[in-house]
Amino acid sequence: MKFDDALGHAFRCALLLAGVDWMGWAGSTSSAHSDEDIEATLSGFSVAIDLLAADGLIPQA
Repeated sequence: MKFDDALGHAFRCALLLAGVDWMGWAGSTSSAHSDEDIEATLSGFSVAIDLLAADGLIPQA
């Protein structure tokens, strides 16, 4: 599968708007991350997906 640079950039921006600073596709979690950190990250991903869908960049679920 070919990586879509424009969609990748839009996803990164949407994550930042949702409060998630993702460090790339390898992303990691450690013992320094609390359950609340993980929940906030998951919530941010959900918001980012909704933003991409609202902008027509991905299909609506």
